[in-house]
Amino acid sequence: MAVEQSAVIIDKDVLVGRPYGKTGILYNRKLTKYVTHVNVKNSRCTAILLKLNNCAILMVSVYMPTDYGDNESLENYIDVCACISAMFEESEATQLLIAGDFNCQPGSRFFNIFESFANDQNLCHTDLDKLNDAFTYCNDAGTATSWIDHVLCSQFINCQISTCLVRYDIVCSDHRPLVVVLDKLLPVGTVSDDETVEAHTRDNVPDWTKADNDCVARYQYVLDQGLSNINIPIDVLRSNAQTGTEVNAACIDAYYNAVKSCILEASYKCIPPRL
Repeated sequence: MAVEQSAVIIDKDVLVGRPYGKTGILYNRKLTKYVTHVNVKNSRCTAILLKLNNCAILMVSVYMPTDYGDNESLENYIDVCACISAMFEESEATQLLIAGDFNCQPGSRFFNIFESFANDQNLCHTDLDKLNDAFTYCNDAGTATSWIDHVLCSQFINCQISTCLVRYDIVCSDHRPLVVVLDKLLPVGTVSDDETVEAHTRDNVPDWTKADNDCVARYQYVLDQGLSNINIPIDVLRSNAQTGTEVNAACIDAYYNAVKSCILEASYKCIPPRL
């Protein structure tokens, strides 16, 4: 599934902006029930709201204005930042993730605005913090490179990131894909119990001595998600009646097994395995 928007002005005789390229977000159709398309008032942004069990994430794809050295470019850049801030504030999202062409890098005129925006929204500079000496743009002649594509996200989301890298081997434009993997953030239910059991064999024993703070944070989140979906047999647990003991016992067994499955699944997903 997809949602997209273009910054190219097409209602004039002369096109303004690149005659190709848009911002867009592709997502697996299995996530459709969790996704709401957001009506964005700025043509340089595309956004969706991803509603999980315990949080809602505003995900934004951006193509920020290029710096032409004039005041209009500067004002346009600030306007896009303000639009995203307002969109996040007006939404029901508790977490924010922004990715795309920010058209700035350390030392550039727009970078101070970029940093101020990130600080105002309490966002992490994911790629800048996790990578060294990277570049995401290379001109056609291969004589100039720059690091102008970035990922900003809330601290909680940053803890869920398992991989961050630039795919230099993929050449489909003058930009190289910046990849950030959030495989620990999938909503419970997108993978069936059978798939989970098949994916994690008994040999894959979690090793808690290898778990850092990020692993523990992911484990806590995934476990909270799973436990929130379990129906607690309150009536059975409170009952002192002697009738229907087999039924009560079956309910308690099911409850126990559901809790155990959540703990195991969270451990397999988030804690490094013992070698």
